[in-house]
Formats: sequence, C-alpha cells, structure tokens
Amino acid sequence: MSVVEGPWRVFVSHTSELRRFPPDRSFVAAAEEAITRAGDAVMDMEYFTAREDKPADYCRQQVGRADVYVGIIGFRYGSPVRDDPDRSYTELEFDAAAELGVPRLVFVLDEGAVLPLPQTWLSDPDYAERQRAFRARVAGAGITVQLVNSPGDLALLLFQALAELRQRIAESLVTGRDGRSAGDEPGMAVRLSPRPVFLAGRDDLLGELDARLAARRGPAPGVVVLSGLGGAGKTSAAVEYAYRQLTGCGVVWELAAEEPAALAAGFGELAAQLGVRDGDPVAGVHAVLARRPDWLLVFDNVPGPAAIRGLVPPVGGGRVVITSQYGF
Repeated sequence: MSVVEGPWRVFVSHTSELRRFPPDRSFVAAAEEAITRAGDAVMDMEYFTAREDKPADYCRQQVGRADVYVGIIGFRYGSPVRDDPDRSYTELEFDAAAELGVPRLVFVLDEGAVLPLPQTWLSDPDYAERQRAFRARVAGAGITVQLVNSPGDLALLLFQALAELRQRIAESLVTGRDGRSAGDEPGMAVRLSPRPVFLAGRDDLLGELDARLAARRGPAPGVVVLSGLGGAGKTSAAVEYAYRQLTGCGVVWELAAEEPAALAAGFGELAAQLGVRDGDPVAGVHAVLARRPDWLLVFDNVPGPAAIRGLVPPVGGGRVVITSQYGF
C-alpha cells in the first residue's frame, strides 16, 4: 500500500538551540539522521524561504505538506509568530499538525536528567511561563510523548517510532480503523499512487480544491474537475490532496480511467474492500458510499465525460476529484 511504501516527508519542529547543541552532534542533527536512516525525507522551516506576509498561514501550509510531524521540545519557547504573537513557531507547528490530522511524534527533553546543553539554555529568560505551559499542554495532549536526555537517545527512539507508526498504518489498512476486516463496514479502503515527493507552488490550488469540495450543497457529493494539458501536474495535485485526506476519510480510492477495463477492475477491487460480494460492483459501491460521509474517489486521466457516466456516486457525503485533459 503506497501510504506505507516510499519516503515520508517528516516535519521537524524545534527551537534554534537544539540545532546548535551539543556542538559535535546536535539534537536536531540526530533526529535528521534517524529520519534519513528510516528512508524518509526531512522537512524543517529552516530550509524554507522566509515569508513576510502571513507567516502563520505559510507555516501551517508547510506542516500540512508533511506526512509526519516530529516535535523536539526543549526549554526555550522560541520566537512569537509575527501575525500570531500569542504562540511561538514551535507551538503553532504543534497545533497545526493536530488541526490538519498529521500524525505527531513528540520528544521532550527530560528536565530531571543531566542534559548536554549549556546552563543558559535550560530555561527561557523571556518566555519561561509560556514554555512551561506549552510543555504541560504537550504532555496532556493525549499522544505518546517520550522523554529524551541525549541526541543518541533521541535518534534511537525516533527511528523506532517511525518504524512503529509505519507498521500501525499498514495494519490499519488491513484491519480497518475499528479492528474489523477491511470488508466489514465501516472498514478502511485505501489505494493511491505513491505520494509526490516534491510539489512546489500548489498550496493555493490545493486550498481552493478543498474549499470547493467542502462547499457542496444538497445530497450529492462534492465534485471538482482538474483539467489541463498533459504533464501539467493534475494527477500529482489530485494524489497529494488525497493523501492529505487520509486521516479524516475511511475510503480514499484512486481509479485509473484511461481504459474501461482498468476502470471496471478498480471498481471491482473497491467493491471487494467494502464488502460487496454479489451483484454489480458499481451499484454496490454507490450503495455503501451513500451511507458514509468519509470518502474520496479520484478518477484519474478521464478521456471525456462519457467515460465515467454513471460511475460518480449520485449521493453521499464524500468527495470526487476528476483529472482530465478535456473540458467537462
């Protein structure tokens, strides 16, 4: 399953001193080594060009591009966000990951241990109370928080956490969210192409896509068509959008629509995943999805409206994304 295969984009959130200390191998360097060793790609706000306009929104966008959030929480609060001064960038990134449904792996420096940091970095002279409150909120957020006392400790625990998260996701794709088999409603059915590793300049498009699909009216699902010339990146945008919906959707299914046989096979596989054993697979899928609010279908590379006539679910609370070189 492609959500498990291929490199994840791992967003690393931290304050600046954790990239500097200890000088021989900092906490951030150790985390990046663990991510690379796991076969994944590092994302860090330090690598992005600074934005003067709406930095809070830009920060949220970058967190939203990640597959996993990793927070390394020390004793400094960090700089308040210019257009959201009640939060630092590290606190905003932690909150954005929660809001966007990005899995969070959090590592907190153990205040009861002897840490390889200068004494001056073990407290915050400007925002000590804010940082204490943030650390307490992280501890009570209902997620697994691991205490670390050295870069080596962090590297080992992070590598293990990434492997365990990948295993949990793989198992959820087989058993469904509630432990039942994928064919037992409401199980989970996911099939997507590998996630694009680099997708620059598409955040506005993805935001508009999400807004239009969310603004549906009546009993029909939201439907959006991405049209344009071949090679314009329609499929990459649709697949990236679909990956961002995995946390909130129980059914996320990509259907190759170039050929009728491939389209029929895709519906047959989806029907089997949803527990439809008899009758017309398309009608069975439509019947199941009509009772669910948490689904997304991607019809990729549709040669024209006639190719998918009768295949888009007529009712249901889900979403449909169509890519095509032809106008609809």
